[in-house]
Parts: sequence; C-alpha cells; structure tokens
Amino acid sequence: MASKWFHCVQLADASLEEKHLYRSLFDAKNPARLVIASRDGKKVVSFLGTSSDRVTWAAITSVLKHDYLADPTRAVRGIEQLLSKFDALDNRRKELSAQLDRAQKSDKKSKVKALEKELALNEVERKKLEDQREKLAKLGLRRPAKAAEKSGEKKAE
Repeated sequence: MASKWFHCVQLADASLEEKHLYRSLFDAKNPARLVIASRDGKKVVSFLGTSSDRVTWAAITSVLKHDYLADPTRAVRGIEQLLSKFDALDNRRKELSAQLDRAQKSDKKSKVKALEKELALNEVERKKLEDQREKLAKLGLRRPAKAAEKSGEKKAE
C-alpha cells in the first residue's frame, strides 16, 4: 500500500559489475536488497531481505515522515478500512452482473432495467470509495525550503 508514496526502481544485475555506476551500493559484505530513501537522500533505510531482517512499518514511516506532512499510519489504517467496503461492492457487482445475464437471457425487461439501475448505483458507491481512498492517500509532500521560497510559499513547520 505504501509503495504509492515511493518511486520504486529495480536495478539490473549489471549493477553488480565492478565498473558499474551503482556498484558502490553493493560493496558491503551483505549488501542491502531493498533500500528506502527520502527524495533528498538524507533519510535512508536498508534491508537485507533475509528472514532475520524484516521490512518494518516503523522503518518505512520514518522515511515517509521525512518527505510528507500527514501521518502515513493514519492513511494506511483508513485505506485498510475501505478495502473491505471495496470487496463488498465488488462481490455485489459480480452477483448483480450474473443476475443481469440471466434476466437478459430470459428476456425479463423490467428485471433487466432494475438490475442495470442497481449496477449503476454500485458504480457510484465505488467511485465514492475511490475518492475517499485518494483523499486518504494524499499525505502532502514536504517541499524543500529553497523550492518553497522560490514559489512564494511559507516553509512547512
């Protein structure tokens, strides 16, 4: 879920070669398999990708809090609550679609019309949930002091 707030990059195997630009990332005895960094590079958290070195939410949020204004934990909790509502709407849509297919095959025009209306309402509810999810996901990017000054904005505190 949090990957929306990061730019994910997979490095090619060639980056392990001696002369490659990114080789220095892998010079350690046990090089990191996953690196999460703030956009200014000041906050970096690395993981080995082993069973004993698990990716933790606390480590992820430490980077997110460096770059974003809003609390990512609160956002994820809100989005998690929406997931069950999305599931319920999706299940209902599948059920309605199956009923609509049967009604169309049996040429029940009034039933078809009622089911089409219910499917449209289902889509409206889904759009509302999607809007809520988008609102929760907007954490508000912190702007560097220089960029904020250039645009005439006040520095985030």
